[in-house]
Amino acid sequence: MSIIRRSPRGNKVHQVSSKSDISNIEPENLLNYVGRRQKGHRNEDQRKGIDDFLKDEILLSMLPNWKKDQVLILSKFCSDIVELKQQNTNVQSTNIEMENALTFISTQYEDMNNKIINLERERKENYNYILSLENRLEDVQKRLKFTVIEFRNLPTPAQNIKQEIWFKRFAMF
Repeated sequence: MSIIRRSPRGNKVHQVSSKSDISNIEPENLLNYVGRRQKGHRNEDQRKGIDDFLKDEILLSMLPNWKKDQVLILSKFCSDIVELKQQNTNVQSTNIEMENALTFISTQYEDMNNKIINLERERKENYNYILSLENRLEDVQKRLKFTVIEFRNLPTPAQNIKQEIWFKRFAMF
């Protein structure tokens, strides 16, 4: 079985009555509808005394402390700026030295590069000259071949000596 729970009978919902058309209410009467807490008003002498006290407090204690803090911060900034300027001059001097070194190295590189180019050109010229000399030598050797007289079947000087020795031995008998 299900248990159904209901609100007790006889309780009626209380409705609040309000004006439904707020736009027609006059502005003076509208403030009466807004819930505001009633505050006690200070008189002008109390307000002036508090303002004077706050001004004196600010002038006497807060401003000198603030000024000291600002002076410390500014002095730190000044010392940092001086240090940065010194670092900047050091960096600039090292940059100038590096630029001088780079220009020196680049001129040396250009000189070496020019020398290498000249040496390669000379090597090619020498190689071409050697080739032309070899060609001339071959031509001269070919021409000399035509002028050579070749005797065939002639005994060589060593063979002549052997034959003479042989004839002397057999001639004795």
